[in-house]
Amino acid sequence: MNKYTVILLRPDYIADTFGHDIYIAHVTASDADNAVLSAQLDVFSADGDIADDHLDYHPLAVFVGHHDAQAVRQ
Repeated sequence: MNKYTVILLRPDYIADTFGHDIYIAHVTASDADNAVLSAQLDVFSADGDIADDHLDYHPLAVFVGHHDAQAVRQ
């Protein structure tokens, strides 16, 4: 099992600002595909019943290891 950081894009129908509404998950999985699935199930559960399906959360990136996001000014 490996640690992964997964970045998912929330579906347009629930995002406040589509393209800017992401979810970052730290998961442990056997491979990158399972890391994405685990992250999708996590965010689907966290968002409650506002999303139709866990597969509506699109994977943007998967990194090996747990990485913390850094805030940037816009």
